[in-house]
Parts: sequence; C-alpha cells; structure tokens
Amino acid sequence: MITIALLTYNRPQYLKIAINAILNQSYQEFELIVFDNGSEIETTHLISSLKDRRIKVVRNHVNSREFVNEIFDFINSKYFIITHDDDIMAKGFLSNMLDLIEKENFDFLGCSVEHINELGEKLDFFGQDDKSLKILRGDPINNYFDYNYPSLPTVVMRASFVKKYQLKFNFSVGPAADAYFWYQALKFGAKIGVYNSVLFSYRIHSNQDSVINKWTMELILFEKWLTEKNCDNQSTLKIFDRCYLYFQLSLRERDFQKKHKIRNFISSIDPKSLSFKRKLIIFSIINENPIFLLLYKLRYIAMRLLRSKLIYIG
Repeated sequence: MITIALLTYNRPQYLKIAINAILNQSYQEFELIVFDNGSEIETTHLISSLKDRRIKVVRNHVNSREFVNEIFDFINSKYFIITHDDDIMAKGFLSNMLDLIEKENFDFLGCSVEHINELGEKLDFFGQDDKSLKILRGDPINNYFDYNYPSLPTVVMRASFVKKYQLKFNFSVGPAADAYFWYQALKFGAKIGVYNSVLFSYRIHSNQDSVINKWTMELILFEKWLTEKNCDNQSTLKIFDRCYLYFQLSLRERDFQKKHKIRNFISSIDPKSLSFKRKLIIFSIINENPIFLLLYKLRYIAMRLLRSKLIYIG
C-alpha cells in the first residue's frame, strides 16, 4: 500500500491528466490524497467531480508554500510519494518503483524523467534510461554539483524513516527546500537511490521557482550547508572554490549559449561528463578558439541526432 500525495494549485487542465495517469497505474493498491493549496473554483469543481473510493481531498483556504508539510500528518501507509499536478506518471511507475524499493531496501527511491513543455510536447532528453541503479553517497554538496539528487515528484519514500527523523521541508532555504531535504536525509544515514529508467514526465514552465530563482536559491542553499557543516578553514575554502567555479561557469555558459544559439547543448549532456563540460566551456570562453567553438556546435548537433551519451575526447 502506498499513499500518493498530489499537490495542486489552479491548474485544472494539468490536474485532470495527472489524476488519470495515477488512476490508470498497473499497480492499484494505493490511496490518492489531493492537497488543494487554495485553488479557485474551477479546480475545486474538478476535484469534487472525482468519483473514486481511493481519492481523498485536503484543502487549504489560502495558498501557502508551507502547505506541503501538512502531507506528513496524513501518511499511514508504508510508502508515500509527494507529486505535482502538472507531472505525469508512466503506467508502470508504481509497480516498478515499489518492487525495487522493497528488493533493495531503499529509504528513498527516485527515477529518471523526461521533460515536457506546457503543451505536453517532449523536450530534449537528458536523463539515463539504461535501467541501472545509482546510490547516493558522500558529501551532499558534491551530490548536488553532480546532479545526483532525485527529482522530488518521482521519489517513493519510506514512511518509517521520515517519521523517525521527523523530516520536513525547510523553507528557510527558499525554493531549494527539496535539495535541502535530501541533505537532511543523507545526514541521518538514508539510503537514497535513483532508478535510471524513464517512468515519469516532468513538466517545464517558464515561471517555475527553480528557473526564476536558480542563482539565489543555490547561494542560500550552499550557505546553509556550510553553516551546518562547521568546516575548518581549509575545507571551507575548497567548498567555496568549487561553488565559485560552479556559479561562474553557469553564468558564462548561459551567456555563451545565448550568444551562439546553443540553447539545449549543456542540458543534454550526461551528468557524468560534467568535468569535461567545465573544461570545454572554460577553454571556449577564455581562449575564444574558433576550432573549439566549432567542436562545441558539432557536439550539440550530434547530441540532437544521436540522443545518446557524450563520448569523451582525450
């Protein structure tokens, strides 16, 4: 048995699609709790029209970021998931994820996603889909840099672990609360895994918090981590250097791609090629080498055509 907590706010056109995907899962032993975060009447009417014994509704009278933490008070099953009204589960999502979390004894298990736009059209694929299994280990900052954290709406959570350590979302870090949640879980020894199989469609919006507030979000997050780690001077300097490089490259990368119209190249590279990506951008920007720039563009074209992992160059 699993509880599916579905957060919604004023997106009835997406909510109906998300609910249908949940109700059509191949695994049917679940309860669905729709957490309505202060929606207007159209969303309320849609929710009221749902006739299924597995569906319950919890309504908030006003829209509040902290509303998500009320979900933890409603969990009575062994596992649960916190997902969103604009995302879509593949038909075999629950059966695959529950089978794997039981078999491997994970506390948290996410999966690869495909990105879709506001119209439901697929965007350039960048996740792994080889059915391998990745286990998060080591420092949470390194895991963040290497894109190891699972996407929250895909994560099946073991309720006993969450309750034991009283985990909730800390909104003092702003929109980065989900990344900080994984940091807390790792700190308490959680076994977190990512199943590299695309079982979920994650919708990208231009007005998402993670898009609008990316730089502020990450700076607050790193400051929080550094404060809690109580690092000595040498460790703090190493972390700061990596953070600084990360931000400088991200900003230069954004300007570089805008200038040369290479919008999706970096997002399409396999995360394991991150060190190569850094060297490539640094060399291209600092040296302005036309041959390297051509190579950069060719790699972009190749990724679009092959839709496969990046092959390293020397």
